[in-house]
Amino acid sequence: MTTQLTSSATIIVPTFNRAGILGECLESLVSQEYGSDFEVIVVDDGSRDETPNLLEDWTARHPTRLRTFRQQNSGPARARNRGAREAGGRFLAFIDDDCVAAPSWLASLVQAIQKAQGGVAAGVVVNRESTWVSRYIVKEAVIDQHLGEDGSVRELVTANFGIRADVFHHAGGFDEQIKVAGGEDTEFGLRLQSLGYRIAYASTARVCHRSHLTLGDYVRMIYRHGRGRRRLAECFPAYRMGWPYLRFLWNACPARTWMVRDYQRYRDMNVSGIESVQYVMLRYVENLVRVAGYIRGN
Repeated sequence: MTTQLTSSATIIVPTFNRAGILGECLESLVSQEYGSDFEVIVVDDGSRDETPNLLEDWTARHPTRLRTFRQQNSGPARARNRGAREAGGRFLAFIDDDCVAAPSWLASLVQAIQKAQGGVAAGVVVNRESTWVSRYIVKEAVIDQHLGEDGSVRELVTANFGIRADVFHHAGGFDEQIKVAGGEDTEFGLRLQSLGYRIAYASTARVCHRSHLTLGDYVRMIYRHGRGRRRLAECFPAYRMGWPYLRFLWNACPARTWMVRDYQRYRDMNVSGIESVQYVMLRYVENLVRVAGYIRGN
C-alpha cells in the first residue's frame, strides 16, 4: 500500500551506523535548490550508534522537510522499500548515507526522469581520491553507473538514482531477499530493463561519495557484493559463477599473467610503480573475496 501523493519529489536515504557522516548528507538534502515541494525520508535500518539521536535532532530542526522511520536491521533493500511506501512524492530520488548531493542534484535528476521515456534515471557518482584505495576505486569505476553502448545505464548504483513512484511500485521495488548492501541495486536495475524500462543517464545530476574507505572497508564491501551476487544469479543466470569452489582455488594461484598485464595497464595510466603493485595485489585479494562471498551466499 502506498502513501497518497502530497509532494513533487521524495528523497529516500537508507542508513545504518553512520552517525559520524550522516549529518553532512542530510545538510546537502534539506538545502536542495528545487523549485517545487519535496520531502526527505530517512529509514534507519536498526543502527546501534548515535544515529537515532541524530535523526531525532534533525527532525526537530526540519519538521516540515524531514521524516524518519526505524526498522529492525534487514538490509538497504527493505529500508528503501519502506521509504518508498511512506513517500508522498510523484518522483523518488535515492541517495546513500555516505554521499553529499550537489545543490542542483534533485532538480537535475527529476528533470532527467521527466524526459526519460520510462521515467527512470541515474546520475553521476563522484568518488573522492584521498587514499590509494579510493584512487583504485575510481580507476576501476567500482562505485559508478555502468553504461551501455547506447548511453543508458546497464548496472545501476543507487547512490544516485531516480524513478517515477508509479514505475517503482509497478516493478515491485527492491528485492528484499538480498539482505546485504551489495547487488540489490544491480538486481533492481536489471529487472527494470527486463520489464522494458530504459535507465537514462543524468550527467548533470551529481553526488559526491564522501566515505573514507580503508582497505578493510573495501574488502568487506566486495565480500558483500559477492554475497548479493549469489541471489542476483538466481534471477539473472548471466551473473552465475560456474564451479565457485574451483574458481576460488584457481584465483588463489598467485603466478598469473594478468598481474603483469594489469601492472602495465596501471603504469600506462600514470600510476606510480608502488601504487600499481598495490592495485594488482588488491585485485588479487578482491577476486578471492568476491568468490568467497558468492559461496557464502545471502
